[in-house]
Amino acid sequence: MAALGALAHAALLRVQGSAAVGLILGLIGGLMPQLVRVGLREGTVAQVVFAVIGATALCTTAFVNHRTLTRATSASRAYRRPQPPFGFPATPGIR
Repeated sequence: MAALGALAHAALLRVQGSAAVGLILGLIGGLMPQLVRVGLREGTVAQVVFAVIGATALCTTAFVNHRTLTRATSASRAYRRPQPPFGFPATPGIR
């Protein structure tokens, strides 16, 4: 359940400020009760399926977070300019 919650947060962070937020919230609200039913069933098969769902959600969360953070503005090439070994950092446009 923690991996599913993390996946929901990562997806919401990824589409922050767009119309897809409502779609993601709807999907989470519709899928979560079904996943809880799978997790509460008795039997080894149900527990294995729930564990696989959790592991898949965790891997997907890591991928979405990586893609979101590496494409963020602060991680773009413009912010990765070489800095001098001493003194003030170089600022673009000032000579």
